[in-house]
Amino acid sequence: MVNRAQAVAPVMALILAGLAGCATPTEPVVPTPAPTTPAVATPAPAPTPTPTPTATPGEAPVENTAPAVRVTIRLYAVEDGAGNFMPNWDPNEPIPTRFWARVDVTSKDEKGKETNGNGAVEFFLSNPRYIEVTGGHTNQRRLKALEPTMVDVWAMQDGVQSNKLTLTFY
Repeated sequence: MVNRAQAVAPVMALILAGLAGCATPTEPVVPTPAPTTPAVATPAPAPTPTPTPTATPGEAPVENTAPAVRVTIRLYAVEDGAGNFMPNWDPNEPIPTRFWARVDVTSKDEKGKETNGNGAVEFFLSNPRYIEVTGGHTNQRRLKALEPTMVDVWAMQDGVQSNKLTLTFY
């Protein structure tokens, strides 16, 4: 039979052999860092552009100064004398004598483009003694009959005559 010391001796040798490495210094164990996910910047939304307001609403100002080759006059609006405009007045319809007829001249150059022309716009009336004329705008005049009458209105610019516009005031 094997005595107890003989049986325990090999087990103890194994245990001591395993512990033998403990006495010798080893490199310190450095934990491996977990990989980090790089931060991705979230793009900021682009600001919505704000439209730039124009200096004056409506049509852009005409800057063309080529000579006029076509001049057109039209009834732009009728005003009731109290500040109310009636822009779609039929020029063939009579206008009350207390109302103002606003006439407008448009000139075109040889390419058909709107122009300011080289010279001033001149306005003419067939019977000026019955019509009051006001307005300092270069291309518009306001006309009011002093009594019931019919009047032809036309304009000239750069030596070119416009069409004739006939207005009847009652």
